[in-house]
Amino acid sequence: MKNRSSTQGVGGAARRLLPLLSKVLNLLETAYIALAATGVAFLAGMVFYQVVSRYMLQAPTFPWTEEVARLIFPWSLFAGIAVGFRRGEHIAVDFFFRRLPPKAQKPVEMLLLAVSLFFVLAFVVGAIEIGTRTAGRLTPVLRMSRYWYYLAVPVSVFGMVSFMVERLLYLALNEPFEPGGIGRLVSSASEE
Repeated sequence: MKNRSSTQGVGGAARRLLPLLSKVLNLLETAYIALAATGVAFLAGMVFYQVVSRYMLQAPTFPWTEEVARLIFPWSLFAGIAVGFRRGEHIAVDFFFRRLPPKAQKPVEMLLLAVSLFFVLAFVVGAIEIGTRTAGRLTPVLRMSRYWYYLAVPVSVFGMVSFMVERLLYLALNEPFEPGGIGRLVSSASEE
């Protein structure tokens, strides 16, 4: 009689690792949410300060606030995009997908994820290229490399790719997928 775990092979090992992978990615999702939320809060505070100082108090503003706001914006934006990938909250035209027979939906979804993965990786290559070309250019006030603006893309693409691979694994193993992390807590609280 064969050992049950040896008959399951790679699929069995992957199935056993899915809960651990999901826990790690829940932490990553929570980190991206914290980055995006903190960034938006700082961004709103700095822009509010600039408007009040300039137009209401007629006082000069700190010269670095605009540069910091420009730096925070892409980091917040791309962190939020990564979370959207995990939760499946990006805009999708699913008119035809919903009309497919149930057996055809899974392979089509896997194909769409693979195509998305390709485009996300192509996007990061472009961002690294631009970042490398602009690395020597410094911002006028903070004298910081402009590469920091473009670094937000590869950092968020790491999450996007991780989340897409997680989804592909769940699909390949016919396991139900429900993203966890703080996102599930927030969405379940808003449904009540």
